[in-house]
Amino acid sequence: MTEGAADAWKRTLQNLLVSLDTFVQGTDVTYDIERQGMRNGRISTPADGVPNHVARGEMYSKISEACADLDSFEGKLELARAKMKNIRNQYHSLVPIHRLPDECLSMIFILGFRGRIRDANFNAVVGPGEVASGPVGAVHDAEDVADVDSDEGGDDEEEEEFEGSDSDEGEDTGAGSKSGEELRNEACDDVASRGAARVKPRPFNLLISQICHRWRKVALNTGQLWTRIDLTEPPPHERMKLWLERSRNYPLDLFFDTQRPAMSGESLAPTLLTALEHLKSSISKSAEPRCINLTINTARSFKNILLVLLELALSHSCIRLQSLVVHDLTHLYHSSHAHQWKSASLSEMLRGVTALHLDAFYFPWDHPAYINLVELTISDLDDVYAPTASQFEAILRGCPLLEYLELENMDMPGIDLHSMPSRIFMRSLHTISALSLGFDLFAFVFDTIRAPRLRRLHLHNPFCADEVEQTRLRTIIMGFLVTAGQSLGYLSISDENAAFRSPLLIALLRKAPRVVSLELCDIWTLRPTLRALTHDGICPELQSLAIIGCEIERGIAILLLSLVTNRRHTYPIQYLAASAKILKKSVLTSLQERVPHLVRR
Repeated sequence: MTEGAADAWKRTLQNLLVSLDTFVQGTDVTYDIERQGMRNGRISTPADGVPNHVARGEMYSKISEACADLDSFEGKLELARAKMKNIRNQYHSLVPIHRLPDECLSMIFILGFRGRIRDANFNAVVGPGEVASGPVGAVHDAEDVADVDSDEGGDDEEEEEFEGSDSDEGEDTGAGSKSGEELRNEACDDVASRGAARVKPRPFNLLISQICHRWRKVALNTGQLWTRIDLTEPPPHERMKLWLERSRNYPLDLFFDTQRPAMSGESLAPTLLTALEHLKSSISKSAEPRCINLTINTARSFKNILLVLLELALSHSCIRLQSLVVHDLTHLYHSSHAHQWKSASLSEMLRGVTALHLDAFYFPWDHPAYINLVELTISDLDDVYAPTASQFEAILRGCPLLEYLELENMDMPGIDLHSMPSRIFMRSLHTISALSLGFDLFAFVFDTIRAPRLRRLHLHNPFCADEVEQTRLRTIIMGFLVTAGQSLGYLSISDENAAFRSPLLIALLRKAPRVVSLELCDIWTLRPTLRALTHDGICPELQSLAIIGCEIERGIAILLLSLVTNRRHTYPIQYLAASAKILKKSVLTSLQERVPHLVRR
């Protein structure tokens, strides 16, 4: 609409309003005169001598004509509204996401929800934890998940516009179409969330449920968006009960997090027991066993952890514990408490665990709960709480499906370097992370395990006390790569302890010809390795290289430029990352011209 047409439209509407006001005032005056005359018992005679009944007839005739004009105007107004509605619908149809079917929109919501959970997890446990229902190590504070999905309030105007795109399909999008139960649900959600909304932004699943009527309908029908249940939520647990209902029979992600300052030890046990009762009540109504991923992040006593597991074990016929993640910050648990794990129902529940991630937490290592493990992470354990060599060997031999193994900052008692166990061929294992291990445990792992399908290997800061251990380390690594090197695609090496000298590092890379991505961190003498990568034809499929913590050594930038330019390769370098101190201006322009993705850290 042009500016002139808009001005004419405004003037016409203003004249119409004036005419209607004048009409109403005229009819009111005539009515008042007639009523006053009847009240005085006489018939008023107009000055022109025309009988009153004649004047009234003319007035009624004019009113009828005005009403006919108004009817015509209302018809035109309805036509204008219909045209505006069509324009609005056509506008929404131009946006690609509005043309997606509900199934695609639901999948987008699920992917977005998992991404938000992954970004918010603590201690970055997502490496191995990307199971079917999302990362198992993700944790939010309770306040950031309050349910804010009311359709009322400040979003009404925006929502009404979006709803116009669905109205042609016969959907009743008005607020009056909602049942009393739906309105009560929304009011409960809104009240429960306003305090949290002042502190933190709304979670992803709640945001998308308030965009428009259609998005809300799809979100509420997508059970995977409502599977995150916080066991430390304070009473009356209205949000928990609502989300349990919405999650249907999808796997639940349970979180027991006592790290918030507001959580007192006195109220923890009653709150936890009440929450577990609601959970078990919901699970018992399911037609099939409910799968559960449990994450515990606590600095409280072991009794709280055991309480959660035992209460869940009481319903072991109705649940399947898929993954267990424990971050215990108390460091007070001792193996003498192992007898508390001997509950038959607890044993049965733990038997089905596929992902076990234990951080500073003792576990009964001889417990028969490991036969179905796919992921195993153990970190921050000294030799008092760690499994013995014989127990760890039994775990590995009893896990034919194990795919991911991570050991970090721990020792292991009972290792005899002169009498290593026979080889364990783990044909499903695709990732090994050995992070800050003592030499004995490092030697035990890589001298015992054989992984013919290994794809990812992280070797971070092994410790060698002398030249004898250096020599032994080389022999063990070379022997391990005879089997694993042909399938290895990602290799990450960190060497703060100077265990990987240049000859060993170059020999290691020769044993891994299919490495596509290489990360080198804190390598003491990096230049010989870069020259070998450039001129000796090793790692011909290398496409990604990251250099971290090697700023002190001179000439690295020139060697990187030579590697990108002169290397014998199957594929050119696509990704190169290094610190700004290495990627200086003198070579930066040349590298930018040759590397599609250049990152200065």
